[in-house]
Amino acid sequence: MAYFLFSMFGVYDFSRKIESCCDLISPNSAERIWIRTYPVKLSHLLKNIFDAIIPVCAAASFIGGFESIKFYKFVLPVVFIPIALGTLFFANKITERIPQPPIEKKQEIPFWYGVKEVIHNKYLWINTLTSLIDSMGNGMLDVSMFIFLYTLRLSGLEYSLITTLYAFRGTIPTFIAPYFIKRFPYKKLKIFGITMSGLQRLLWILCLVCFGGNLKLCGWLMFAAVFVCAFISTPSDIANSDMTIRLGDYQMYRSGERLTSFQGVFGWFTGPITTLVGLIIPLLLLKNGFNNQYDILFLDSARNGILVIPLVIDLIGYIFMTVPPLFWDYNIDQHEYVMEVLKQRAALAKEGYIPAEYDGGLDFDKPVGLKDGIPVNAGEILRNRAAEKAVEK
Repeated sequence: MAYFLFSMFGVYDFSRKIESCCDLISPNSAERIWIRTYPVKLSHLLKNIFDAIIPVCAAASFIGGFESIKFYKFVLPVVFIPIALGTLFFANKITERIPQPPIEKKQEIPFWYGVKEVIHNKYLWINTLTSLIDSMGNGMLDVSMFIFLYTLRLSGLEYSLITTLYAFRGTIPTFIAPYFIKRFPYKKLKIFGITMSGLQRLLWILCLVCFGGNLKLCGWLMFAAVFVCAFISTPSDIANSDMTIRLGDYQMYRSGERLTSFQGVFGWFTGPITTLVGLIIPLLLLKNGFNNQYDILFLDSARNGILVIPLVIDLIGYIFMTVPPLFWDYNIDQHEYVMEVLKQRAALAKEGYIPAEYDGGLDFDKPVGLKDGIPVNAGEILRNRAAEKAVEK
């Protein structure tokens, strides 16, 4: 029976489902990022606490470990049932307030229409080109694993403590990310994040070349580099995640639907290229003696060919990755304009009106001076509209 219940529990993948609800929980972009930053991160913290408490309870003398039937009789029900009931109670109160047509009004999207619409999305092309250049680093060894095991050579309690500290490198800056997202345009945050990742690779190279003979010093310097760079660039990572959601809003503005499932079409073009480019580093690793025998990393003479040269290639990739985001011009004003238009369309859709083409502007005036489907003076239009409403009141 226990096996049956565990099997049933694994039938559906519930991971990140509540977080996915948070992605589309509000039409207000500032409120959306606040929800995805504070409540979600606090829930992660609560999960980490339970991850620590449950093994302690299992190890208690009166339980007898994970293998004991007492663990499944007493510990799991006491922990799982209240949490499951609480999840069901609060999940039922979640309301998706993102403007979109009601489920019963949604239209079937023809395949080639969806393909055409996502291909015409300039910002998806920018992201695709950036990811394509990033594939230059495909096949790299896990440098954090190298730091912990082959330079610092940690084990036991030391290893647990340092990996826990490593896991929390982005926790604190996550809570201040909304401030930076509001203050700086996405293009600057994107380029800054790429630059910090490139700087991290450069510092790793310098550590290995200059201090490779002193393993402990090299390991701690490499750890400091990854910790500080990741700490500083976390707001950029949060901005990337937030922009992915905003691009879904923009796609709905252009096409009537988010068309997320159609975005795989870019893989038609990039798949063969990334496959070929992704062979460069593995071939270099093989040429320099690495063939799944990780013990070779203990040899000082082997590290340059196995780590430094691939890191140089990865660094070159990060330098070129800064070019595509230079053409990004979708920011807060454009997104707020898009959301206002979507609200008006959603209100009409509830009454049964679905437009044949999605080219209407705010207040259903024909938009002029368009760039990528959005008026160039979108911010000015919104401010004038807000001023007119204030006068009416």
